[in-house]
Amino acid sequence: MKIRGTGPLKRLAHTIPHSGAAGDKFEFKARSRARSVPTTPGAYRAVLTISHTDGSKQTVPLDFSTGKHGFERKTQQVVASEPYSQLQVAVEYGKVGGVVRFDSVSLVLAADP
Repeated sequence: MKIRGTGPLKRLAHTIPHSGAAGDKFEFKARSRARSVPTTPGAYRAVLTISHTDGSKQTVPLDFSTGKHGFERKTQQVVASEPYSQLQVAVEYGKVGGVVRFDSVSLVLAADP
């Protein structure tokens, strides 16, 4: 996905209707490359949101570097802190300039040993 920065936040999200228990482990990964991304405020990230059954949320961001760079890889091991009812993976860009590409955004539930 290619996004041009014009200021307002642009967001593409995918909701996964999957429930599970506290302690479930995930590997959250994303890649992005950038051209002329300013250091000004605004999001440039992939984000995982785990919706808990009690209505609270657990958010895990993968923030990318500003400036110009080839594909930068980010990986985060995530453990669900409470029972959950759904997962959402999103990419966000809200800078006043620059162009970014997101690639290979994934969320994998770790297999039980």
